[in-house]
Order: sequence, then structure tokens, then C-alpha cells
Amino acid sequence: MPVTPSTPPTNDDASASWFDDLICPISAERVNERVVRATALLIAALSVAYLASGARWIPLVMAADFGIRAFWRRERSVVARIAGAIVARLGLPPIMIDFAPKVFAARIGFLFTVAITLVHGGFPIGAHVLAGTLIVFALLEGLGNVCVGCLVYSMVVVPLVRRRA
Repeated sequence: MPVTPSTPPTNDDASASWFDDLICPISAERVNERVVRATALLIAALSVAYLASGARWIPLVMAADFGIRAFWRRERSVVARIAGAIVARLGLPPIMIDFAPKVFAARIGFLFTVAITLVHGGFPIGAHVLAGTLIVFALLEGLGNVCVGCLVYSMVVVPLVRRRA
């Protein structure tokens, strides 16, 4: 049975983890998981570069790139294009996954990087905390294949939608 926000997850196996009950947005569009993970690692590297240098342009560039992936056309994203080139150069075969959770995660990344940019000058500790959080999220995706967007969607969005219904 497909799991959607209007269909609660079922867990017939008592030994299954809570992770199996996550609900993610679903679409018919597919994307290469290896490129998504490489993109996340590049975002983590850019975030570390921001923390090391304090250069305000870095989160601005990341916000623009997240915005392109979240609201426009992912093939225009410079970071995703670099990630795709790296994956192709390594000769890794594609693993196709659902694209909708990645759009949701890109929107969260967009909000984070806009917030980093806005608080950079007046509250640098807050900007560093946000950048550190973004690094953790990106590393979870890039190294651990853990979609924090799915976690947020399941724990925040779905309960809000169900409460309104």
C-alpha cells in the first residue's frame, strides 16, 4: 500500500524500526541517488568553508543553488552539475530514487541558507549554529543516506496536515 499523508503507515512487523514508518512526499519523477548524495557532500564542504572563512558570499551562493533546485529546474544547479560530473567521472551506475523528498529537503536547505545570510552580520553565533546544523544534515544525507527532509516531513508536516483534516 502506498504511503501518503492521508494514508497512515502500517507496521505489520513488530521488529521494524520507527524509520520504516517515515512518510515522504511522493512523485513520479526520479533522480540519481548518487548525485543527490554527492551534492549533499558538496553542500557540507561549502558550509565548512563558510565556517572557516566567514565569507558571507558562500551562504548566498548556497541559497541561490538551493533555490534553483527547490523552486526551478534542478539541472540548472551548479552544485548538482558538479556532483553529477563527479559521479560520472567515478563511473558509478545510477540508482534512481523519488525526487519529491529531495525537493522538500532543498527547500529546507534554502531556508537554512537564507537564515544564515540574514543573521550573519548581527548574530554570527546563530549563523554558525545554523551552518553547523546544515553540515550535520548534509553529512547524514551524503554519508549515511538519511534524508532529514523525510524526517521533518514525517514529524512536522504530516501531523499538521492530519490535524487540519
